[in-house]
Amino acid sequence: MALQNPKSKNLLTGLPGLKEHYQELSSVVFIDTGMAFVKSDAVLKILAYLPYPWRAMKLFKFLPKYLRDKIYDFIASHRYGWFGKKQQCMVPSQEVLHRFIV
Repeated sequence: MALQNPKSKNLLTGLPGLKEHYQELSSVVFIDTGMAFVKSDAVLKILAYLPYPWRAMKLFKFLPKYLRDKIYDFIASHRYGWFGKKQQCMVPSQEVLHRFIV
């Protein structure tokens, strides 16, 4: 869901860990235990929930945040060239719909 969506704004307002001007962010935001994580911090938190070998990538948390965020920005700016861009978003199945904010 877009950060500018009213549901997102309500959900993200006042969460610790989120920049004050979150509406300016164009990044992934992950909420875990009442705290918001952005960019590389969000990716590391998500990786902790995935099975191996993905979970092993959380070792990148030992890199300085500014470097992790630079890597995140590089990947984000090149992802469409590497993986392509879909013309429409995936419609989640009933099995995974509970994972989405609608």
